[in-house]
Amino acid sequence: LAGRNVNAALGVWFDFASEEMRVWLGRGTFTARDGTEWSGLGEIASIDGMQSSPMLSTEPVTMTLSGLDASIIEMTRAQASEIRGRRCGIYILMFDENAQPIDEPYLIELYLMDKASFTVDGETRQMTVSLTAEPLFSTKHVPRFSLMTDQDQQLKYPGDGIFKRVQLLAGRQTVVWSSDT
Repeated sequence: LAGRNVNAALGVWFDFASEEMRVWLGRGTFTARDGTEWSGLGEIASIDGMQSSPMLSTEPVTMTLSGLDASIIEMTRAQASEIRGRRCGIYILMFDENAQPIDEPYLIELYLMDKASFTVDGETRQMTVSLTAEPLFSTKHVPRFSLMTDQDQQLKYPGDGIFKRVQLLAGRQTVVWSSDT
């Protein structure tokens, strides 16, 4: 890239259950240097919530796609099987002054898609999908650090004896669970 004029645009790869889709925030369709095909959405898309930081982001992003065909809307309706928990990635796409790709797409961050919603404009009948995704390494849904020990369990739930005999498992001894202990 040294010494060149480089134009860049954002692209998003979606790993839906039924198909992969690659879109970019530009016009037209092009084939990247790695052989992947990217479809342009023009000026009718946005990505909100991206942060530029040397640290891994833990905040969700919302991607809004407009002017889509009905198949995308159907995927949105079947989001439990098509979208939720599936991966997506945001890429930087680089072009030369003639709008030709000059390198392979560069991955910025991986996400897990969470939920999607769609709207239809009453006047123009244009469909818009908003998709929320969380960073792949987000710890939002991970409980705070603890161990399966009687000591930790007593701090959380005094009097609960569920982990009373866990230390016996370390020596591979048979643990007898009974109600009379």
